[in-house]
Amino acid sequence: MISRFAYNTAGRVAAAALILGLAACQSEGLTSQDMARTPVSLALGPVASSTPEFGKFKICKSASSNVSGTFTISRSAVGASTGSALTSATIAPGNCVVVAEDAGSDGTVGSTITVTETSPGLASITGQRIDGAGGGIVTAEPFSNGDSRFVNQFHGYTFTFTNTVSVPTAGNNGCSPGYFKNHAFPAGFTSSTTFASVFGNNVFGSATLLDVLKTGGGGLSSLGRQTVAAFFNATIYTDFGFTAAEVVAEFNAVVPGSSADQNSLKAEFEALTDVNGRICTNPTGK
Repeated sequence: MISRFAYNTAGRVAAAALILGLAACQSEGLTSQDMARTPVSLALGPVASSTPEFGKFKICKSASSNVSGTFTISRSAVGASTGSALTSATIAPGNCVVVAEDAGSDGTVGSTITVTETSPGLASITGQRIDGAGGGIVTAEPFSNGDSRFVNQFHGYTFTFTNTVSVPTAGNNGCSPGYFKNHAFPAGFTSSTTFASVFGNNVFGSATLLDVLKTGGGGLSSLGRQTVAAFFNATIYTDFGFTAAEVVAEFNAVVPGSSADQNSLKAEFEALTDVNGRICTNPTGK
């Protein structure tokens, strides 16, 4: 049972964070000209630049990460805020997303944004913020997973997460698409199970998992074959290198997306399969 003291303590911590954010905003020395300047242009979603901008809360996944990041985002309005935020985001390595925005026009109006990454292998977080009068000043900003920051027309943030997941040596970790195409599926899946029902992504329309395994050609078709095999391998083997949920998240992080990201993920899944490996003699029975 959680004590009343624990609830009160959590409430005081959250309130203190909000007060500090507001105090920082009000202490920027904003002039009447600053307060009346043209509102910033805001929009949620993918963005090319990692540079912090007024009114925006950006999350980036470093290019050196070897796993995509899955994030939960929450927003608390402060004053007469009209800001907005995503509730979740999956970000592939080398990409950035504006997960929250607020154009609050004075120090007492804005949004308190809380971001938590749930992906494995979190190694580090680096951050920058933009504040103040005139053109704004960019400085380093520390951040811990699950922290909150206050954002409005006079504050913006970018936080870059780096994740490194140990990947087993290639070969003998899983079975190839060709193997699963010609053998029984793991328990819980049949030849009529659709790809969309498992991955929540209708890029292959009404195709079944078996249909995707049977497709020929490269590009998205090749990624589809390797993804289904990776999902089955992750379902069967605890040492495959990905969990089944991670395979789903990795696929949805790059589809839709660039062909370069899709080819990279295909190669990553493919490197973990070995059709001639000892474990492919009877995978469903292991």
